Order: sequence, then structure tokens, then C-alpha cells
Amino acid sequence: MGLLALSNLYVALITFTLAYVAGYAMTVGPLMQEGVALKEALVDAFYSETASITVMEIGAIGTDLWLAGEPTMGEVLFWTSLVFSLSLGLLAAYPVNVLLVKFGGEREDDESRDDCLTSVKRIEINSEHRDICVRIPLESVCIERE
Repeated sequence: MGLLALSNLYVALITFTLAYVAGYAMTVGPLMQEGVALKEALVDAFYSETASITVMEIGAIGTDLWLAGEPTMGEVLFWTSLVFSLSLGLLAAYPVNVLLVKFGGEREDDESRDDCLTSVKRIEINSEHRDICVRIPLESVCIERE
């Protein structure tokens, strides 16, 4: 028996659910603080977090169950398998995050690029003039060539 005398299946399901709650909360909270509506923040969290959380949790929970089985928190096997499984979960989710960053971009219905032009600064890079805009909340950079 695992945590609170629950079977491994229930502990895994609770862990999987809490990972989504925490992951979505860490995305939705800051978006809402920056003025994004709840519905839009939830949609953004769904698209940006679901694949990564799913892959990480399958890797981490699967490895933990495979290595440790049913150890208690007082056993060294519990803690060593936890560290190892979380590390493997991170490694499994890394390529997913790279792909999300590479292909994610802004959605077609997102008109925030128009807002970007309100804070344009002219700088010179390699003798070429470029307009650069940085939006701090979304940490995105808009670069437009003249």
C-alpha cells in the first residue's frame, strides 16, 4: 500500500492529476495577473502544458512504479527511485518542450502582434536598422525589418 494506504494505481492517478493542477496553475496564474481573461488563460495553458506534463508524468510515474514498486517513505529505495524517475521524466519531456517552443508560436487569432508596435525602439545592428519590441509578460520579441 502507498500513500494513505492507497494502492499504487490510486497514488499514480492522484499524482498525475496534481501534476496537471500545478502545471496549469503555474501558467494560468501569471497570465491572469497580466490581464488575460480566465478562458483564454486556460486555453493557453491547455495548449502549452498538456503534452509536456503528460510525457513527463508517464515517464516519471512509470519509472517510479517499475523501480520502486511499493516502498514506504522511510526506505532509501523510495527516495532514490523518486530522484531517478523525476530525472527521467524531465529528460522525456525535454524534446516535447523543444518542439513546443519551436513550432508553438502565436495562434492565428492572436492579435497581440499589433500591440507590439506601441513600444518600438529603433536600434542599429550590423549597420542595418531594425525595429525591436519586447513584451515582458509573454517574454516574446517582435522583430520587423524595414
